[in-house]
Amino acid sequence: MEGLPPFKVIEPQASHSSSIIFLQGLGHSNATWHAAMHKALASQLPHTMWIFPQAPTRYVSMYRSEHPAWFDVHQLPPGNDEFDESAVEHSIALVERFILWQVHRGIDPKRIVLAGFSQGAATSMLAALTSLHDLAGVASLSGWLPSKALRMLHSAPTTPILWCHGGADEEIPLSMASDGLNALCTDFKMSSALVTFRVYDSLKHKLCDDELKDFGIWLNYILQ
Repeated sequence: MEGLPPFKVIEPQASHSSSIIFLQGLGHSNATWHAAMHKALASQLPHTMWIFPQAPTRYVSMYRSEHPAWFDVHQLPPGNDEFDESAVEHSIALVERFILWQVHRGIDPKRIVLAGFSQGAATSMLAALTSLHDLAGVASLSGWLPSKALRMLHSAPTTPILWCHGGADEEIPLSMASDGLNALCTDFKMSSALVTFRVYDSLKHKLCDDELKDFGIWLNYILQ
């Protein structure tokens, strides 16, 4: 599909019937996540194409310089009043283009998963919860939902969610994940049955083997 930004792909090893679009965290390279998922999970999902869009390089206020980012942040943990609305909307539209690319290739939206780490998780969550497509699910790894972004939601979400978070995360504290989940279930009446919530007590702002294992189990379940 023409007009897509740079991205990396793990091609399916069997007939292509599902896709995972994975967004990196702030300051990360998609190459890092491409390598990690290729090593840890790709072989478990032979019919799945993994797609890793590269975040655009933009000015990040926290660093006072340019870095790969889906939207601007001023500090970590992010402040509740922080919301780079125009960049968030641009990034959501970018994700939607990748979804459409897969749909045009014949993949049922119900076989497409969005996922991401940290800022990529926040972007994936917002893209999934506002998409006009009925997606297979969305996975948040050490992510959060900006409180001001919740106004972008207009109805009770029906997309299955895997939410994984470190109990010792100081950059995106566990409380931010809990607050986002509570808002979805309380304010938007999302069914708690749609959510798989996993906490790794000693984990900081990174991934661990148990988290990758849980991610793989969840992916196999919703894409079976």
